[in-house]
Amino acid sequence: PVERALLPFRATGLWKNPNRTGLFLAFLLPIMVSFLEGGDSFPRRPFLPGALLVMTVPALMFTYSRTAWAAALASLVFYWGSWQKRKLLRLCCVGLLLFGLFPSVAGRIGRNPFHSATMLYRYRIWQETWRLVQKYPLTGGGGGALRLALRPLRADHAHNHFLQLAAEKGLPALLLFAGLVYWLFRKPLRSGDRGEDRRLQRGVQGAIVGQLVAGLTESLWVVPLDVFFFWFGLAFVTARRRRMTSEEQGLFLK
Repeated sequence: PVERALLPFRATGLWKNPNRTGLFLAFLLPIMVSFLEGGDSFPRRPFLPGALLVMTVPALMFTYSRTAWAAALASLVFYWGSWQKRKLLRLCCVGLLLFGLFPSVAGRIGRNPFHSATMLYRYRIWQETWRLVQKYPLTGGGGGALRLALRPLRADHAHNHFLQLAAEKGLPALLLFAGLVYWLFRKPLRSGDRGEDRRLQRGVQGAIVGQLVAGLTESLWVVPLDVFFFWFGLAFVTARRRRMTSEEQGLFLK
C-alpha cells in the first residue's frame, strides 16, 4: 500500500502477475540479445530480434518486479562479462539513468529493499520452510506438508527455489540440483560451433543464471513454464552436436 502512490501501474501479462511476467521476459532477454549481436549471420532477419528487444525492455521495466530486474541484470552481466566490458559499463549507465528519470523505479527499489514489507513477509515464510527442512532433512516433507506449514501465512510456496527443493524433497535433492547447475556451466562451448551458435549458447546460459538469481526470492518450479525453461536450457547447452548426413540435409531442404 505504501508503494501505490509511486507506482502508476504494473504490467501483469497473461499471468496477471507482474513477477511471473517479469521472470518470463528476463529469461528471454539475453537470448534476444544473442540473436541481435549475431545479426551479421542472419542478414535476412535482423529486424525481428531488435523489435522484440525494444518491446521487451520497457515491458520488463514496467512490471516493477525487483526479482525480475535482478534476474535480467545478472543474466546480462554473465553474458557480456567475459568479453564485452564496455557494454557492461553502458548497462550500468542506463540503469542509473532510469533510476534518476523515473521516480517510480527509484521508489520501487527504495533505500533498503531488503527491509521492505515484501521481504519481511518472505523472511517469515523462509523461517517456516527451514523448520520443515530441519524436521525432514533427508527425505523432505513433501509439497503437502509445506503448504500446510505455510497456510497460516497465506502462502502456497516458499518464495525460494532452493528452500522449496530442500523442504519438499530433502537436502540430497538440493545437492543433485547443484550438481546439474555445475555441469551446465562447466560444459565447454562446442568447438565446432560457429560464432552465432556460441553466442546463443552463452545467451541460454545467461538466461538460466537469471533464473537462479530469481530463485533466491521466488519458487521457480511452481509454474510449468519455468520448469520447461530450465530443462530446455539444460538440454540445449549440454546436448552433443552432430553433423547432418546428406540424406538428412535433403529431407531438411525439402
